[in-house]
Amino acid sequence: MSVAESNGNGSGPADIIAVPAPAPSELSAFRVMNAVLRQRALVIAVTLLAGAIAIVPRLNEPQSYVSTAMFISQGQASTTSSVSGIAAQLGVPVQASAGVASPQFYPELIRSRTFLGQVAQASYVLPGARDSTPHTLIQLYGIQEKDVQLARDAAIRTLNDEVDVVPAPRTGIVTISVSTTDPRLSKAIADEILRQISEFNARMRQSGATAERQFLEGRVADESRQLQASQDRLEAFLAQNRDFRNSPTLVFQHERLDRDYQLHQTIYATLVQNYERAKFEEVRDTPTISVLGQPEIPLHPEPRGRLMALIRALILGFVFGTLLALLREYLKGPETHGQPEAQEFARLARGVRDDLRRGRVLRVLGVTRSRAPLDSQH
Repeated sequence: MSVAESNGNGSGPADIIAVPAPAPSELSAFRVMNAVLRQRALVIAVTLLAGAIAIVPRLNEPQSYVSTAMFISQGQASTTSSVSGIAAQLGVPVQASAGVASPQFYPELIRSRTFLGQVAQASYVLPGARDSTPHTLIQLYGIQEKDVQLARDAAIRTLNDEVDVVPAPRTGIVTISVSTTDPRLSKAIADEILRQISEFNARMRQSGATAERQFLEGRVADESRQLQASQDRLEAFLAQNRDFRNSPTLVFQHERLDRDYQLHQTIYATLVQNYERAKFEEVRDTPTISVLGQPEIPLHPEPRGRLMALIRALILGFVFGTLLALLREYLKGPETHGQPEAQEFARLARGVRDDLRRGRVLRVLGVTRSRAPLDSQH
């Protein structure tokens, strides 16, 4: 608030008049549009630059072909659960493990360096290729590293970028997508990944079965001795007490010995049954995954997303250019020619329209200054 002094006839005391300070101008829609029109060269340049930055790197981007496979694991936790059941009967707590039956396990497995290294060093023969000699991915990728470990590491990094694994926890389905520049290679890599997963699961199942067999083998031998001991105690009791039913004490002792014998007999039968099953699982060689969708050679390349990337970049560029225009207007001061913002917008828009009619492209783009007339009041 400013203060002005006044004395009507020049001799009386001064009157103090409060003059309110001008309110700060608000950022209205007309002000933003006026800034864009006055600084349209800057806004257009920033917008086009953002679009060029987004689209130029994609011009030389090679086409990619995606081959997809879907599978589900066939309950790999069965071995552990059977051991847990037997241990529970014996009073030994054993924590069950989800193992490789969990779909969340497979992304970690497939992206491990060991697994990708095996896939990279596998032999591939692409259908329809002139050369029927098997090649590894190191050769197919054209990696020129002389050092074997460096070449393998480069192939693993490239393969890791080309493979995508998506598990579905609710259904247990795992989806594998392989994207390369060769449709035949995409399918071949997806087939090899499925084969490696099946072999890994088979090794895990056989390893678990071997551990279970070794556990059960010792338990069967120990339980056999306990069963024989309980049987000998029952036989000795019957041999010494032929007419035990007339004595309540002997009847109670007989029932106790008989229950002990029946318990060991049941445990022994269960252990033998699971021991035979573990021996069968140890040598069984059947598929460990059910393939729901076989990989196929893709017929069409994947969309590169150039149009959407360009649209997003142009929008972001326009927004950024508008902010720069507002900043520039703020630094240099508004050019309203003493008119309200709405009239200033009409004047600027009329100038652009006249330039368009007369074909003044440089003026429309804001390269040269437009000479649009002011309102009649000016």
